[in-house]
Amino acid sequence: MRVVVLVHPGSLFASGAAQVDPETHASVVEGVTIDIGSADGLLVIDGFLSDAVPADFELLLADSFAAAEERGHPGLRLWGCDAGEAPWPGWAPRGQGAGPVHADQAAAARAAAPLLADASAIVVTGAWATRDGSSGCVNAVADALRDSLGGTVPVLVSASALCEEMMLDAFDDDDGIAP
Repeated sequence: MRVVVLVHPGSLFASGAAQVDPETHASVVEGVTIDIGSADGLLVIDGFLSDAVPADFELLLADSFAAAEERGHPGLRLWGCDAGEAPWPGWAPRGQGAGPVHADQAAAARAAAPLLADASAIVVTGAWATRDGSSGCVNAVADALRDSLGGTVPVLVSASALCEEMMLDAFDDDDGIAP
């Protein structure tokens, strides 16, 4: 059973679209979509921007949750916002056994870890990461899962994760004017 963990999908679409060039952003979204489509189980960890997830992507998630549950695999949606924001009105958790709302994304991952212990591999994607694994919400979730599962399940960060290294420079250093 291969489980995909999608971290902060709203950031993928909101801050990702604002801070990454359109071609790179489209490529990342396509990669994340492929990751989700190839998963047996799915864990989504939402944050305060998750209400910005487009309707067509929400349909993909709903279909993926239903397919996972039909196969008897985890289909979970938890709240774990590192900004400290509470879920917005109408946000709906999915699945049982991990508690719906957590202090941040790492706490949500730790709560879900026992439900993912039978996975053959866990792939973490979403927003944001660094290529060297030193920071970002995606890396925090991967580290929390590795620690919680004690190395019994391989936990990988997807090549499709939205990385800080992809960000556009906010200002041109010479004149202080946004490009």
